[in-house]
Amino acid sequence: MSKQSIPLLWGLLLAPFPGISHLLLKNYKKGLALLVIFCGAALTFSLTSSYLTKCLAIMIYVAILVPSFLEILQTQFSELNLIDADSKLYVIVMLLMTGFNALPLLWQNDRFSKLEKQGWSLTVTLLAVAFFAGLARYWHSLDSLIEQWVKHTF
Repeated sequence: MSKQSIPLLWGLLLAPFPGISHLLLKNYKKGLALLVIFCGAALTFSLTSSYLTKCLAIMIYVAILVPSFLEILQTQFSELNLIDADSKLYVIVMLLMTGFNALPLLWQNDRFSKLEKQGWSLTVTLLAVAFFAGLARYWHSLDSLIEQWVKHTF
């Protein structure tokens, strides 16, 4: 993230909306990528009645919220070294946690070579196919299990 800063209050108020603070700091590529992921998760959550889909959307949201918030804190307090959001490790973790949603983060990152970007894109695609095949096989059971847990807990 840029060495610029935004007022801490604005950073904290905008923290629940990953990407907006990045846009204010003129980090347009990352800001748009995070905003697209956030909007996708929010739309998925609001448009589905499936408990399993809502859980997946929440997990994606949390996966981008935490690092985005840490970046906001880091811009406010330069002595903090909480996260290197441009590191390969950060992008790989995001790819493994959010799948296709993190591809914009991969492709805008200059630390990956074109071959690495292609390799990770293919890897994420294969993992997503395996993940969704497993979900398709056990969807009804998982959704029913989560629904029962939610109704019993809340």
